Amino acid sequence: PSPPPPKKSHNNFFLMHRNKSIVPPNKNIKIVPQGPTNALAGYCVIVSGVLDSMSREEFYDYARAHGAVVSTSVTAKLTHLVNDHGEVGPSKKTKCTQLGVEIVSEDYFFNLVRAACDSKPP
Repeated sequence: PSPPPPKKSHNNFFLMHRNKSIVPPNKNIKIVPQGPTNALAGYCVIVSGVLDSMSREEFYDYARAHGAVVSTSVTAKLTHLVNDHGEVGPSKKTKCTQLGVEIVSEDYFFNLVRAACDSKPP
């Protein structure tokens, strides 16, 4: 007879809920730069874990407002996975490694928006 299938781990379930229950530590403290609507054009992002100063939904709104595409899964089109605190889910981390997707903080995108503001002609 064949061996029984491996039991499913509930670790990912608890990891997901722990990450969703953590409040961003610098919410309403950090200055979030605003810039041109094309500052993040060409980027495709997904959030995993907890960000430093905003919720996932707030970051997705911010990214879209600056021209980025928001993804709901790790695919070949994804350019960056954003994470500051908490843990990146193991399957997302593995897929990012396989696809060469960078894992960065929200500050990475804030700096891109700042740079776009600095490069705007007067």
